[in-house]
Amino acid sequence: MISFIHENIYNREKLKVKEVSAHFNISPTYFSNYFKPHFGISYQEYLDNYRIALIEKRLSIGGLKLRQIASEFGFTDVSHLSKTFRKIKGKTPKKYMNDILNSIR
Repeated sequence: MISFIHENIYNREKLKVKEVSAHFNISPTYFSNYFKPHFGISYQEYLDNYRIALIEKRLSIGGLKLRQIASEFGFTDVSHLSKTFRKIKGKTPKKYMNDILNSIR
C-alpha cells in the first residue's frame, strides 16, 4: 500500500481514497478504517507529511520556484502549498529556504 502511494505521489487523482481502495479491491470505508490504526496517522496526514518531506528535499537543492513545486505536487497554487507546509513544519517554504541559506553562511 505504501509503495503504491509513493509511486503515485505526484498524481493526486490516483491517491484519492476511492481510487486507492479500488486499486486494492477494498471499500473506501475499510481503507479509511484500516489506515490509521496500522500507520498511526490518518491517510491525509500521511500524504501531507510525505509530500512535505519531498518538498523539503526540493527546497534544499534550490533552483526551483515555489510555483513549479506546487504544480509538481498537485497543489492548487503556492498559497495552498505554503499553508500545508506551515501546518506541518511550523514555517513557510520561504522561511525554510532562508533558514537553509543562513545555516550555510
